[in-house]
Amino acid sequence: MPPEPRRLPLAALALAAFAAAVLGPPLAGRDGLLAQGGRWTNGIGMEFVLVSPGTFVMGAEPGGPDGAEPDEAPPREVTISRGFWCSATELTQAQWEQVMGAGSSPGFFRGPDRPVESVSFGEALAFADALNRLEKTGRYRLPTEAEWSYAAKAGTLTPWSWGADPGDAGPYAWYRENSGMETRPVKGKLPNPWGLYDMHGNVWEWVSDWYGAGWYLEGPASDPLGPADGAERVVRGGAWDNQAAQLRSDNRAFLVPGTRERSVGFRLVFTSGQVKKRLYPDGD
Repeated sequence: MPPEPRRLPLAALALAAFAAAVLGPPLAGRDGLLAQGGRWTNGIGMEFVLVSPGTFVMGAEPGGPDGAEPDEAPPREVTISRGFWCSATELTQAQWEQVMGAGSSPGFFRGPDRPVESVSFGEALAFADALNRLEKTGRYRLPTEAEWSYAAKAGTLTPWSWGADPGDAGPYAWYRENSGMETRPVKGKLPNPWGLYDMHGNVWEWVSDWYGAGWYLEGPASDPLGPADGAERVVRGGAWDNQAAQLRSDNRAFLVPGTRERSVGFRLVFTSGQVKKRLYPDGD
């Protein structure tokens, strides 16, 4: 008797179809993609997690016990209509040097598995562009603020992806009370429900949006890209020198794009090149 043909469950078939739509045939067909549960590793060892399209509540009501700020209001439903692959970790110094050259990694706290920090917004874009050239694609970029928030919340409705109590942060995040006041190697804590590490703490992460204090009142409800211009770029997630209460999924901060801080790094997403063109029409 011939062996019974292998049948993928419906969920796996749906994942395969979505991966093909997002990544295109060359990457969607790589062996092991489905077996790894929607994970993929690129040529320099960056692990990516599949984030499917969906709708979530972005923002928080200020003045409550969680410490939400006015620029997080109003909380509203936002739809991410295009799925994407999100880096499972913040970019590490080893990954930076594989693309930009040995000894080139910026940062005060040294270590191959520690996140890159002391990197400006423009330098983060330069890394993404260099990686795109290396892998002959145009699909690596910074996440939008909405994409980052969607991935950080990972389907949760609580102020932190682990729950409603900042006192429970220890297993999930590096912050002032447990970091030793320095960055720590990535994947040192538990991931969020979607398998993403250090979305809370370790380093703040650049996202692509210009900062606008009232943007949540003005922005579209589907795939918002942030204001058309501004003076500062948004950073998200909190860092090793923040208290656990400051690591909320909705907490927003902003910096002048040329800023280099020991507490600021980034992670990339991999997706359709169409959004990249809308974000950086002049290559900026």
